[in-house]
Amino acid sequence: MGWDQHFTLPKQLPGQCRDTDQPTKALVNDLKQRGMLEDTLVVWGGEFGRTSYCQGTLNAQTYGRDHHPRCFSLWMTGAGIKRGFTYGKTDDVCYNVVENPMHVHDLHATMLHLLGIDHEKLTYRFQGRYFRLTDVHGHEFVVASKSVKTAESSNISGEQAFVGVFDLFKIGIGPSSSHSVGPMRAAEMFLQSLADSDQIRDVQRVQVDLYGSLALTGIGHATDIAVLMGLQGEVPDQIEPETVAEKLKVIREQHQLLFAGQRNIPFTEKEDLLFHRKTFQAGHPNTLKFSAFASPDDS
Repeated sequence: MGWDQHFTLPKQLPGQCRDTDQPTKALVNDLKQRGMLEDTLVVWGGEFGRTSYCQGTLNAQTYGRDHHPRCFSLWMTGAGIKRGFTYGKTDDVCYNVVENPMHVHDLHATMLHLLGIDHEKLTYRFQGRYFRLTDVHGHEFVVASKSVKTAESSNISGEQAFVGVFDLFKIGIGPSSSHSVGPMRAAEMFLQSLADSDQIRDVQRVQVDLYGSLALTGIGHATDIAVLMGLQGEVPDQIEPETVAEKLKVIREQHQLLFAGQRNIPFTEKEDLLFHRKTFQAGHPNTLKFSAFASPDDS
C-alpha cells in the first residue's frame, strides 16, 4: 500500500500510521538503549507536504489533499540534533512559512554535515552537468569535462542546455501525470494500434492490468478514471474535466463503455480493470497491460 493518496486518505492513512508508528518508536528506543543514537541520524519524513484543504469531494469517504511543496513536516533525532526545537511556523491555512523559514537545501546541508560529508564538494552528474544536492536548481554547477551528445547535435558542450516548455510541463487531467496522463496516453496508443491493424471493429471485450505504483496508489490518483476515459477515446489535453463524472457514472451503472468513442462494449470494473498490488514489472515502477478480445467470454 503506497503512502501517496489523494482521494483515499480516510481509508488508507490510519492503517499505515498503525503499521509505522510502533516500529519507528522501537527503532529510536533500540538505538538509544544500545548507546547508538548519538552516532546515528534518524530522519522521518516524505518527499513533499500536503495542503490542509480538501481536494476532491468533501465527504468522509473520499476527501483528499493535494501535493504541497511550500510546507512539509518531518522530524530528525540523533547525531547531535537539538531536541525539542521546531523550524517553520506556517500561516493560518498552512500555505506559507511565516516564521523561521528553512529551505530544503539547508535541510540537506545539515543532513550531509551530520554524515561527515561536505555538501559543497558532493556532486552528481545529470544530463551532462554536475550538480550539488544543495543546489539542484543549478545556480552553481561544475561543467562536464566531456561534451554532451543529443539527438540534434553532437557538438553541444556541458555549458549549453536547451529545454523546451513541454520538457517541463504536461497538459492534461490530474492529479498526477504519471498516474493519469500516462495511462490515458497508453490507452490512446492501444486504440491506435488496434486501428492500425484493422482490428478495432472486432473487439468485444477489453481488460486492463495495472502493476507496481499504478496498482498501489492508482485509485487515489484517478488512474482508474484515466484508463476508462482513455478507452472511450479521450485524450489528456482535450478532455473536458466537467464531463468526466457523468461519463464515469454511465460506465459504472450500465457496465459498459463507449469503446474508442464508437460503440458500446461490456465492461465491469471489478473483472476488467485489475490492480495487481503485489506485482512489479521490470524496467519501470508504473506499468499496465491492455488486452483485447474478439468475444465477451474470452479471457
